Amino acid sequence: MGRGSSEVLTMPVRSSYGPGTPCWFAYACPEPASALEFYGAQLGWSSVPHGPGQWQAALPSGTVCSVSAGPRAAWTVCLATADIDASVGRLATHGARVLMPPRDVGAGHLALGLDRGGHVFGLFSGATKEGIVTVDEPGAVVGVQLRSPSAAGLLEDYAAICGGPVEGVQTVDSPDGVNGWLPVFGTSESVDLQQVSVVVDPYGAAYGLSARPG
Repeated sequence: MGRGSSEVLTMPVRSSYGPGTPCWFAYACPEPASALEFYGAQLGWSSVPHGPGQWQAALPSGTVCSVSAGPRAAWTVCLATADIDASVGRLATHGARVLMPPRDVGAGHLALGLDRGGHVFGLFSGATKEGIVTVDEPGAVVGVQLRSPSAAGLLEDYAAICGGPVEGVQTVDSPDGVNGWLPVFGTSESVDLQQVSVVVDPYGAAYGLSARPG
């Protein structure tokens, strides 16, 4: 995920994530069942119930993301941390604040924060080291963008919060006005992460689609 600007996808299964690496992707909206149908048609997902109002979206090779009911449509990119309580404790030092304290979500513990640039993010400490297993294949996340005029400085904050360098993230100055963390999904066996289309789903959540190398 995010290894280069143009590549052929050959290794979709991820075995571990270091601190600071995007490791979990969560989607919420007021109509999650309808959203699953939309993304299923576009990206080939199936879905498995995972508790009241919660699902896991998957490809044949494994889980792609979590889906849940929420008051507004949004994608949340979660960064790995070995100690979620310590990471949450460091938020204020770096101008961030807690939106949701750590809670058990079954696959691990999740917290939500707001960085000093006003971008929502997640911190995830998994029950297993794998996090989201399926990446880097059509229909799965192939890259992550942090879209902000202050992205470079924010990555330094995240590294200090998570206890490790933030890897696999493309920084974008956001000339189109779409700010925040953005998961990028693969649409073919080859991707060009320098050619990402930012789209908005029918419920109002922005995400990226990779392009074929030109």
